[in-house]
Amino acid sequence: MSITWTGEVPIAPYRGSTELSGTATGGYTMGMLSKVLKTGVAIKAVQVIKREASKPENQRKAQELVAKLRQQPRGPR
Repeated sequence: MSITWTGEVPIAPYRGSTELSGTATGGYTMGMLSKVLKTGVAIKAVQVIKREASKPENQRKAQELVAKLRQQPRGPR
């Protein structure tokens, strides 16, 4: 009996996976890469929001918006 190397490394399913099989060359890798990229984009968005929120002119605008919303009468729910 001989064992032939196919070049594909089987990997265990990651948490939250709906697939039952995959290899290191595809399957889970693309899904995991997609999640990592989405996480990176979300982190960058939070950094931008924090930076913009720290600017005095944006703080003033936010305070004006809150005051305006508080003055509006609330309708029935």
